[in-house]
Amino acid sequence: MQKTNKKPKGYPQKTGGGLWAQDKTNQNQPDYKGRIEVTREQMSQLVQMGKNGEEPCIQIAAWTKQDNGGKVWFSLGADVYVNDASATIQAPAPAVAAPPPPPPPPPPPSFDDFGDDGDFS
Repeated sequence: MQKTNKKPKGYPQKTGGGLWAQDKTNQNQPDYKGRIEVTREQMSQLVQMGKNGEEPCIQIAAWTKQDNGGKVWFSLGADVYVNDASATIQAPAPAVAAPPPPPPPPPPPSFDDFGDDGDFS
């Protein structure tokens, strides 16, 4: 089945990472190692896919780069993929802001017991 990647407007941007060549000491070690970052929105989408009985899937793209020393590395991009061509990724729920704090209490009543009723006797 062909995978598609339909995302609604406002869906988080792709995330990325990198792969760098490794100094191998034996043939069983990987040629490249690196990492890829996953946003909270993407993680939520992957978890929801699993809860729905779908196989969570991340698409990875790589671009060959060269550092200042001439060493080659791969810049990675990642995005959540949907298995069903008719399915679409739901935009993550907007963050709910905390309710505003309650207004401050009113000031205490002023104490006015100076007998300023005009009778100073």
